[in-house]
Amino acid sequence: MPELPEVETVMQGLKPVLEGRRLTKVELRRGGLRFPFPENFAGRLEGRTIRSLARRAKYIVAALDSEDSLLIHLGMTGRFSVLTPSETGGGAGLHDHAVFTLDDGTRVIYSDPRRFGVMDLFTLALGHKLLDGLGVEPLGNEFHAQFLATRFAGKAAPLKAALLDQKIIAGLGNIYVSEALYRARLSPRRKARTLARGKHVDPRLEELARHIREILLEAIEAGGSTLRDFAHADGSSGDFQERFLVYDNLIRVAEMIDTLRDMLASTIEAYMSVSGHRMNLIMKRLTSISTILMSVTLVAGIYGMNFAFMPEL
Repeated sequence: MPELPEVETVMQGLKPVLEGRRLTKVELRRGGLRFPFPENFAGRLEGRTIRSLARRAKYIVAALDSEDSLLIHLGMTGRFSVLTPSETGGGAGLHDHAVFTLDDGTRVIYSDPRRFGVMDLFTLALGHKLLDGLGVEPLGNEFHAQFLATRFAGKAAPLKAALLDQKIIAGLGNIYVSEALYRARLSPRRKARTLARGKHVDPRLEELARHIREILLEAIEAGGSTLRDFAHADGSSGDFQERFLVYDNLIRVAEMIDTLRDMLASTIEAYMSVSGHRMNLIMKRLTSISTILMSVTLVAGIYGMNFAFMPEL
């Protein structure tokens, strides 16, 4: 699921396209996504000018020149495509669920194969249930070591779980929390309260706050992380996944184990002249070894992968 850097990247890509533009036509290809569209959704959008775009946590908020604001969540597979007036076609695909036509002829198409995204209208002054209660922005001035110390005090939850709590910090997800903890050399399993003892702020919280901020900014600069479905509004992909130190290592190790097993099997088959029965026994043994290695890798993944072999500060 897209996290803060990916949503920020999409929002920044849509800003120059949407801000100041009037919505002349809104086409809906279904009655909703994760939730039904609000009543008269297209009618409340058509004719309205988009004043500004902003990000809150993992949501995009488009302020209109009315009392309504458009709330957008990309879900797991949601993406926007921008087609200039000279580009024909598009918008009629199986997973194209909404097409927004602007006053300059540009079309913005929302696609979502799993339909787990969200689009809703709300009044900023009254708030929205999906935004109410969200914590501080990790790139904002309210996020610092003292804030973490205050919120972690007496908290028995594991450190990673505390950082993923959207009521404490809004927008952080599994990818960047894992990477930040690794950089800060902190175990994801340690209790959050162990970093919030005494009157003085633990220096490790200073390091953690710094790494969280730095890794998010690096990811935004790199255009986010493309694992499967994420893409920018212009169709390009992010490349921060190339810098992962922890996240997704389990899959990579599993792939290496499968490759090793296949190599050993083909080598034995090519260079040993044995009976079919003997070969079956060898293959069973190789499969057993592979299963054991996979189990060890899985356990390492559950308990922190690289964290298990890293001296903790």
